[in-house]
Amino acid sequence: MSLPATNQRKVSTTKSVPTRTGKSNWRKYAQNLVAETELDTYPREELVVLPPTQPWKAASHNVTFSTDLVVDCKRANEPAVRKASAEVTIRSFPLPDVEVWTDGSAEHGTEYGGSGILIKTGDTELDQRVPAGRYCSSYRAELVSLDTALDMLVALHTAGSLPNTVRIHVYTDSRSAVMRLSYGPTNQSEKVACSIWQHLHTLCQRSECSIHLQWIPGHAGLAGNEEADSIAKEATALTQIDTPIDFSTAKVVIHRSTRAKWKREAKPKLPFAQPPLYQLEASLRRQDRRLLSQMRTELRQRQNRSWVRFLSSRCRTALMDSDIDISVGAIFIVPLLLPSCTYGLSP
Repeated sequence: MSLPATNQRKVSTTKSVPTRTGKSNWRKYAQNLVAETELDTYPREELVVLPPTQPWKAASHNVTFSTDLVVDCKRANEPAVRKASAEVTIRSFPLPDVEVWTDGSAEHGTEYGGSGILIKTGDTELDQRVPAGRYCSSYRAELVSLDTALDMLVALHTAGSLPNTVRIHVYTDSRSAVMRLSYGPTNQSEKVACSIWQHLHTLCQRSECSIHLQWIPGHAGLAGNEEADSIAKEATALTQIDTPIDFSTAKVVIHRSTRAKWKREAKPKLPFAQPPLYQLEASLRRQDRRLLSQMRTELRQRQNRSWVRFLSSRCRTALMDSDIDISVGAIFIVPLLLPSCTYGLSP
């Protein structure tokens, strides 16, 4: 995203090269894409070439990560069950000196990101609201909240508000963020993740502290998580103009914009209409489309008859809920959708 001005790659991509044909080249096309998505109005986050923390200086022995609970639970469980499982896990740890709750939020999971932080030190509570980006995923908003929380802890220690020996527990409902950070400081490709490890290194170097990052189920009724979630939702309304956009997010924004433009402009001009069978396949649920793909590759060959009957019932339901005009019955549709398969409906 951001390279030094003297870098040869940046020089070659930014300079204007005259074309003999007069047609727009890939540089102009890329610049037009950035302008259409308004990405050029926001600062760009620098790319991580080398991790800033050297492996021999990483204080990973004082930092632990966990994405497991003492009592296992699933997302499909009731909130009361997930809350009880999280509370058992929290009580299984020694009582911490500092308790941190973080959460991230993004509208529709793609834009106007906000991060919420709640820090409890004894009888004192601190909260912070931080914008995570005009274009932002929930995962990045979670990382921004963790980075901000650790930065606040470093500031508290510098001000003398934290003792030299302190036990810190950080709770977040982003399993992917905890798993990514657990790979270590030398395996981070995002600047915000590298910044998190720098803060962890600073805290462990300045004091004899132990830091534990624990995943907990979200929206289960835990007081700290619910408060952090409320703070994060408030942070989505903050000004995002000064928040940098990372490279991964920029790629997703350009991809979605280009796909939407194709559907809006190019797709209606196609000289042919979508066949009814294609419309039927597109109307199936995601798991049914996955099953159809597995059947095409004969991954379900051993259970062919039962799976064909199951998929036939799904097609019948899709036909009843749509206005697709197919003259054959639903029981004959699956063989038409699976022309390359070597098995049929015979018992």
